[in-house]
Amino acid sequence: MARERGVAAGRFALELDGAFAGWLTSASGGEAEGEVVQEPLGADSVVRKHLGGVHYTDLELTAGAGMEKAFSDWIAATLAHTGTRKDGTVISVDATLKEVARRTFFNALVREIQLPGLDAGAKDAATLMVRVAPEDARTTKGSGAKVAAPSSAKVQKKWLLSNFRLQIDGVDCKNVRRIEALTIKQNVVDSSIGERRDFLQEESQLELGDLIVTVPESKAADFVAWHDDFVIKGNNGSSAEKSGKLELLAPDLKSVLLTLDFGGLGIFKLERRDGGAEGALPTLRAAIYCEEVTFTAA
Repeated sequence: MARERGVAAGRFALELDGAFAGWLTSASGGEAEGEVVQEPLGADSVVRKHLGGVHYTDLELTAGAGMEKAFSDWIAATLAHTGTRKDGTVISVDATLKEVARRTFFNALVREIQLPGLDAGAKDAATLMVRVAPEDARTTKGSGAKVAAPSSAKVQKKWLLSNFRLQIDGVDCKNVRRIEALTIKQNVVDSSIGERRDFLQEESQLELGDLIVTVPESKAADFVAWHDDFVIKGNNGSSAEKSGKLELLAPDLKSVLLTLDFGGLGIFKLERRDGGAEGALPTLRAAIYCEEVTFTAA
């Protein structure tokens, strides 16, 4: 896939409602895109086309731990069904932190939040992806001035894919080895108003992805018992659903960087997988639906 032109490559600072909101590891999108309208077939047997309204592509913002409160509050509000629109700017800087370009967006709603796949054996850095849908966006040349975080800004913290802790009521999760990437989508509906060529956007239904975890078969007794009771025996009413928590930890494995609290958890699938590599132990992969989730950043 071709890389979106977006703002210039480099490091990126994010401003929300005029205030510094942290450093991004990557940023793209916010391009103007005309809607192609086909006219009825004419006498010349040619389908004529013209441009209708103008859309702006989603901005994809990728960040590590340590973003400012305005950014985490925006995510939290979306998950609480009180999503708010934000104006903001993605500032691209060069190696000396001087402004190269500014992409300013208006009335944006969070469309998607993606937590990376977590793996107890991974050594890679982790990032959170947030996709936002703007009603309007503009790109301008940077001022050339040096961009610096305010003295009150949070220190960016190291976050690894292996640093996590999962808890589910009544289920031993200490031996969970992997959690698949978790995607949460906020449906955003376009609507045109009068003669405006741009589209207004309204938030709609929130879609929560499934929590999918992998645990060694020899350590999965609680998952097996839950599946047997909830799926096979049919004790799966709302009162039998569970609560849970996923904590994303600093390298000391004590300090909590980000927390997802889950409500309405229900296991619906449990599949056995052979170890694959010689000597590797078989695992069980549990798929768990989720009805509610809240987000908290340290």
